Amino acid sequence: MSPDRPRIVDDLIPIILESYDHWWPRDYKRFALISPAWLAHIRKRLYTRPSLRTFHACNLFARSLSENPQLAPLLRAIDLRPFVARYESGGLNAQTMASLRFILSLDGLESVTLGGDLAVEAERFLHALSNAHAVTELRIEGSNLCWDSHCCSEPKASSLEWDEVMACKFARLRSLRLSNLELTVIPSPYMCPQLVDLSLDNVDIVDGSLTDLCNTSLETLHSLSVTTRNPNATDEGVHSLVEQCPNLETLRYEITYAPGHSTFFDDGIPECPSMRELHLSGLDVNPHTLVIIGQFCKNVELLSILGHDVQLLPDDWIMFLTSKTLPSLRELTTPGGSKYMPMFAYWTKTMYSQVEKACTDRNVKHISSVCYQ
Repeated sequence: MSPDRPRIVDDLIPIILESYDHWWPRDYKRFALISPAWLAHIRKRLYTRPSLRTFHACNLFARSLSENPQLAPLLRAIDLRPFVARYESGGLNAQTMASLRFILSLDGLESVTLGGDLAVEAERFLHALSNAHAVTELRIEGSNLCWDSHCCSEPKASSLEWDEVMACKFARLRSLRLSNLELTVIPSPYMCPQLVDLSLDNVDIVDGSLTDLCNTSLETLHSLSVTTRNPNATDEGVHSLVEQCPNLETLRYEITYAPGHSTFFDDGIPECPSMRELHLSGLDVNPHTLVIIGQFCKNVELLSILGHDVQLLPDDWIMFLTSKTLPSLRELTTPGGSKYMPMFAYWTKTMYSQVEKACTDRNVKHISSVCYQ
């Protein structure tokens, strides 16, 4: 570069990179060739949280790190979701297993995500983590499209077995997110881990219970999110955790497909003075439900109730708001209609305006999926 040519100050490099969210790989390549300072920042962006979607990519990534050991300390998180379609060859061969063991043995990993074929009997790969004690965030994302790599003719469900060995291995774990898998929980007597955030999305607990999974996290759990297709199998577990977690601040409970009736509010819920956010979707909600929420979740600030089974008319919402049942309420999310037996019908513009005005009078932000009749 000519000494007379303007030069970008190195301190501006991270600001330039963060100013745009959609850099292409070819952009990073060009930036890396500008100077050693640019190369260092590009490497940091690429290697802090790499995401790998094929076994071939896993092999290349492991080779890159083995040939350039100075890159390994940059890693803070890894997202491994390789997947082999049943018509493709390859998968978990000896070379790939060696690459995965190398990646999972790296120091400094604080967040680990496993998905794709690695979500099938995921405990196999979690046991390969040599520094699991440093992991604070763990995600296992199963898929209905997962196939056993050794037998391409039959599908195999994503699954995880969580036992006392696993619990002790992840002693510092604070956030656990599981989706689309079968979960087996073997209770552990040891006081680890102590979760702060638990999220279960379409998780079928085939053995054990939610309480068994959180038996050492009852005092520390602040956020619980459960999405289910079978409320008959989850209502009791969620109810039990709400009852036993005195510091729970956020509850998200969503029913995406209900072959049976949710009984979550039928017998009331335990008093939850710590609850600040309550998000409900797909549940049968009626005026009595609002009464229960007002009695047992008095300090809720954000309330979201959505779904086509909400049996609340605009007048019900207006009465709820004018009663000031939740004195700390700052934000209310409602569906854009009500279930008029037996069908759901959207509100008219006048109906919506009435609810909106009641929120404005209470200084409550109103969010709704508006679709006027």
